[in-house]
Formats: sequence, C-alpha cells, structure tokens
Amino acid sequence: MEDRYPTQIGKRPMSFSEKESLCEYRFRNSGPFWHLTTPGQLQEDLFITEDDYRFGMSSAAICSAETGVVIYSHTLMGNHIHDLAEGSRDLCIQYISKRRERLKRYLRLQGRDVDLSAFKCEPIPVTSLHMLRNEIIYIHRNGYVVNPRYTPFSYPWGTGAYYFNPLSREDEGVPFSSLTHQKRREVFHGRIIDLPEAYRFRNGFIYPPSFCRIDQGEGFFRDAHQYFTLLSKNIEAYSEEARRLGDSVILTDEEMYSAVQLECKKRFAIRRPSELSLKEKVEIAKVMHEDYASSNSQIHRILNLDMHTVNTLYPLKSLKQ
Repeated sequence: MEDRYPTQIGKRPMSFSEKESLCEYRFRNSGPFWHLTTPGQLQEDLFITEDDYRFGMSSAAICSAETGVVIYSHTLMGNHIHDLAEGSRDLCIQYISKRRERLKRYLRLQGRDVDLSAFKCEPIPVTSLHMLRNEIIYIHRNGYVVNPRYTPFSYPWGTGAYYFNPLSREDEGVPFSSLTHQKRREVFHGRIIDLPEAYRFRNGFIYPPSFCRIDQGEGFFRDAHQYFTLLSKNIEAYSEEARRLGDSVILTDEEMYSAVQLECKKRFAIRRPSELSLKEKVEIAKVMHEDYASSNSQIHRILNLDMHTVNTLYPLKSLKQ
C-alpha cells in the first residue's frame, strides 16, 4: 500500500526537518482551524443507546454538508462532542447550532425532554501546527480514556479508529445515495437533503472517512510514529488542554497511577501510593485535582482514599459525576 504522503525525495528518505517543513506548509495553506466542543460538565447525558450514537455520528456528517464546515477529527461522547474543524467562525457556530436543532428533534421523537441550553460552543482558534496536533490527539483520546473497554483504535464513535490505521478502512460500506428513501428518512429523522456523492453508509451511520478529511489530518503529523507517540505519552499537553476545556477525565487509571508514582517519589521518597499516610494522600489528591484534572472517583480509585473524604475536599466535582 502506498503512503498517503511522501516520505522520500527521489530515492532519498526525507529528513526530520523536511517532514516538519512539509507539515508546516500544509498548515499555513489551510484553515482557519477551530476546536469545537460543547461543555459536557453542564449537560445531562444525551447519547445513551447505540441508536443515539449512530444518530450523533450521522448528524455530524449532515451538518457538515449543510454548512460547508470541514471536519478533520471528531469524537462523540455521552454528553458532549468534540470536532477539529476548518471554516469561518460564523459557519462553525452555525454547524453547532444545526447539530443542536437536529438533536432536539431526535430526542423529542424518542420521547425525551432534554434541556439543550448548554449545547453550544465558542469556537477555540487553533493558531499553530503544534496546537493543531494536540487538539487532534486530545479529541481522539476522549472516548477510550473515559471508557476502559476501548482503545484509541476501537472506539466506534469518532475518527480515532481511522487515523494511521488502513485496516479499519478496508470496508467502506455502501454509497449513501444507494439507500432507499425510507432508510434515508431513518438516518435524517427529518427532512432529507442532498448529500455529497462521496458520503457512504456503514454500521448504521454515515461512514466517518467519507465526510472527515482524515488523510489530510494525518498529513499534519510527520509520520505515524509521531502520531502514536503523542497519543500515548504527551500527558502534560492533555492536562493543559483539559484544564482549558473544563474536562474532568484526561488520563486512564494506568496513566494516572504512573503519574502519581512519580509524584510520590518526588515528594515523599515513596514509590507506591498505598504506603502514603492520610495527610500525604490528601496532598497527592490536590496534585491530581489541580494538575491532572482528575475526577473524584479517579482520586478515590488510585489513592484508595475514602470517597466521602474526596467529595468533602472537592464538592463541586462530586456534583458533576
């Protein structure tokens, strides 16, 4: 299989700096880029059943077609969404507004009266290649960090499974235009509009690689090695991003445990959290809360600190869980 992006100049492999310059060139000649996310901490659960998630995925494709906003990466969570998008700020706001309108109609048809006043977005400008890479990585980590049943390559409700993973793209489904009128009505849950010919249908929703610019998104990374390294090791960037967005879970328990071990060694010359005194656990809990945006339940799990104590320390977080 051919590489989607060049790795050689003639017969000579591209150098590190040449790859980086090519990525910078792609960034400068695209955009503007935005991170679009709705505040999950203010919103009750929206997507509960698999049908809900299928609707949410297709809604991203439909609203992208309606507004002309280009999606590079996308993840659907239980009570919020993340998109790395290209287009004007006004179009991005319109894209989120249309998703809210479609979601409201869908939930009403399901007999659910949900307050969607928090389902809105102030687009976050992505102003550098470094930031763009971190935004894509953060978006792709969300699903599997929150749900330990998944890996970055098995979470079905986003684009993470498709980046640098050609095996996941062998079955592209069927052209959306080939579906019956009744099937298309089931997907839209409302008035049917014309969709681009490239859109395809697979597993009950519009196939993400057919409406997201995944190939171009991959081109903002030097190669697959860089992407995988950032996905698995860039803990500081995840922490900074989570604090900015107000997210409460950014590291898996395994990643958080490793970070706590380092903090225990640095502060108390103790390797295992189980050896900490109650006072020391409270100090480490503060680090987890402030530096890593850990949820109260994660603090409880990692430190084996009484849940009542944790909720007393951080009562606002206990209300969000």
